[in-house]
Amino acid sequence: MSIQYVQLKEASELTGKNEMTIRRLAKKPESKKYVKREEKKILINAEYLYKHYPPTPKVVDQQAPIQKSIQNEQEPIHVYRQEYIQNLLAAKDETIKFLNSELESRERTLNQVLERNREQNIIMQSLQDKIVKQLPENPHPNTTYPGEGKVQIKRKKRELDKFEMLMAGVAILSGIALLGFIGLMVYAYLYK
Repeated sequence: MSIQYVQLKEASELTGKNEMTIRRLAKKPESKKYVKREEKKILINAEYLYKHYPPTPKVVDQQAPIQKSIQNEQEPIHVYRQEYIQNLLAAKDETIKFLNSELESRERTLNQVLERNREQNIIMQSLQDKIVKQLPENPHPNTTYPGEGKVQIKRKKRELDKFEMLMAGVAILSGIALLGFIGLMVYAYLYK
């Protein structure tokens, strides 16, 4: 069986690659034994070419002959088509593995976000319990009872002011926790 060579332009048509890509392959040091020059034209071994760049499906489907440069015998193209299909299947399998790992990563991130949210809920519940314990006995400090003086009324107003400040703090913390949770969800959705 004779060695089959094709010109760069024809190699480009057979593989669907740019002629410059084929030229770069031909210039590689390891390609020297598969490349020859005839009348200022560069010829590359068809088998070596197909190992690096399988024929395009269009070429494989049409069983296009490469007889311009290959005169005597022609390699069966179906062999290259099988290699091409195997390469596609391998790439598909790698893509599936990658997507599965990404899915697992996002699931772990979502579980972490949910766990943080649960922890924040526990913290908020403990803060609410503390607030309830600090509620003044008289919910209406301006209401005076017989025998109460101005000093007692001022003390009740201070207690109410402390309670209002505590409630404002809890509201701010709740808002920050909610914004943090929303931020984590957006991050998990967009960047993972």
